[in-house]
Amino acid sequence: MISFTYDYDENGWATSHISDSVNDLDMYPSLVTGGDIEDLAERVVVLLKLDQQGISTKQKCSWGDEPGEYRWILKNDNGNLSILILWFDAPHSHLNDEQGKVLFSAECSLIKFAIQVKTELRDALETLGEEEYEKRARKAFPQRIYDELRSLIRAEQLQHRADSKR
Repeated sequence: MISFTYDYDENGWATSHISDSVNDLDMYPSLVTGGDIEDLAERVVVLLKLDQQGISTKQKCSWGDEPGEYRWILKNDNGNLSILILWFDAPHSHLNDEQGKVLFSAECSLIKFAIQVKTELRDALETLGEEEYEKRARKAFPQRIYDELRSLIRAEQLQHRADSKR
C-alpha cells in the first residue's frame, strides 16, 4: 500500500513523504527552485488518460531543492505504476536518469496513487483555504488539474465497478 503526503510551510518550502510500507522517503522541495505537487498531479493526469486508452507510458517531473533535484519517474503499465525517485546534486540537472542516486523505488496501483495525490491537493485547499494556499504555494490552487484528476479517478472507479458486476 502506497502512502503519500505533501504539506506547504510558510517559508517557500514543502514537506513530502512517500512510503510503500517497506521503503520510505522524506523530501523537502523548495518552491523557489520549482516543482511541486501540481507538477506531479499533472503527470498523474497524463498517465490516467493514456491508461484509459490502453497506452502504457512514462512521465517525469522534478522538484527542486537548494541545491539539488528530486526527479520523479512514473512508469505506468496497464494500471501498474512504478515510482522511482532519483537525487541529483544540482537543480534541474540535464544528467541522464542513470546518473541519479536512487532514493525511492516502489510499485503500486496507478489509481491508488492518483487518489493519494488528489487527496493531498484537496486537503491542502481545505486546510489552508484559497488565499493561504496561494500565499504558501506561490500560485493559485490548480483547480483545473484537481477537477480533471478527480474526474478521471471517478471514471476509473465506475469502470472498475461495472467490470466487477459482469
